[in-house]
Order: sequence, then structure tokens, then C-alpha cells
Amino acid sequence: MPRKKEVILPADAMRGKFKLLLLYLLKGSPKHGYLLMKKLSKFMGHTPSPGTVYPALRDLLMEGLIEVRVRASGGRVIKEYKITEDGLKYLEERSDEVRKLARMLTAVEILKKADLEMLKKAFRELLEALPDLDEEGQARVLNVLKECGERLIKTLEEVRRRE
Repeated sequence: MPRKKEVILPADAMRGKFKLLLLYLLKGSPKHGYLLMKKLSKFMGHTPSPGTVYPALRDLLMEGLIEVRVRASGGRVIKEYKITEDGLKYLEERSDEVRKLARMLTAVEILKKADLEMLKKAFRELLEALPDLDEEGQARVLNVLKECGERLIKTLEEVRRRE
């Protein structure tokens, strides 16, 4: 049975940000497509397909936001993508969006340290059992979820006040 993709960033969080993310990853140094896919997988929880990455790179290339350098290595052709001055300007013009994206990526790295498997298991069991529970059981479960949300928000507020 094929392994299910572990999605860390929800699709709606990435909608419209994929090209921005590619530019952000290229900001530091030139990278080839495979390395970009590996870096993207670190944040997305799965490796995006070449059918997603290369058309986006082609669009960025056509928009003049990146350039490509082709070289041969061990009988293979390697394309390295590099952000252009226009690409850097594009990122600078969207600095608020880039900051939000960088914060989201940092949060993903931190969340990876949590026991997400336990939470996923609990939610799978919840989805399986919830329809079979009577009204009282459903109310108890929903109350626990509400309390968890409230505790999480309260904890975040307390931590922010200490910093």
C-alpha cells in the first residue's frame, strides 16, 4: 500500500505562495531543481512533484525573477536556478508576506518536534467514533476540544507576556 503523504503545511496556507517560497529558498544561493524539491519537502511534509516545481520555476524564469545556469556533471545536465535583482526586488516589495512565510516555515520546524503522530491517531479515532456517540458523548468530546483550544490560546498568551 502506498505511503500516505504527511502534510505539514495545509494547502490553503501555501495557496499563492509557492513561487514566493521558491524565490525565498533561492535568496541565499543558487540551487538545482532536485535540491529545491528536497528543501520544499522539509516544509511541506512531502516532496512536491516535478510537475509542480518545474512549471513554477519556468514561470519565474519567464518573469525575469530567476535565471538558470546549465552545466554538465558526470554525463548529466544540471540546471542551477539563481534569483535575479528583479527577484530580490520582488521579495523586497512583498517583505510583509515574506516575513509571514518565514515565520510559518519556522513554526513548521518547531511543530515537527511535537508528537504529531499521537495527535493524528487521536483525530483519526475521533473521526471514526464521533458519529456513533450519543449526544452526551458528542458533547463531552466537543467540550474537550474546546478546552484544548482555550488552553493552547491561554498558554500562548502567557508565554508571550513573559518574553
